[in-house]
Amino acid sequence: MMIQVKKQITETELEVYSFNILDMTAVFVKYEKEFKPEGKRVWKSEVLWDKYYTRGNTLEKVDLPDDVRELALDEFKRLISVKTWDEFKNK
Repeated sequence: MMIQVKKQITETELEVYSFNILDMTAVFVKYEKEFKPEGKRVWKSEVLWDKYYTRGNTLEKVDLPDDVRELALDEFKRLISVKTWDEFKNK
């Protein structure tokens, strides 16, 4: 499972942080920027760092800001639910 945290930089620029969920831990795996060219409707994305595809990396290392860590944790908590066995079985 993967979660993404989007952080608005300007009206036409977003930072996107992607996390894989491994053993109940959100692991940072990808950093990209999305931007909207002037006069266009479609957003374009540029991958700056990817754990799995190192050849295309523009950056060697990405520091994960604390506010992004908190947003990822909030998103991860949103995915978790607590149910009794009967509630789970009868979805």
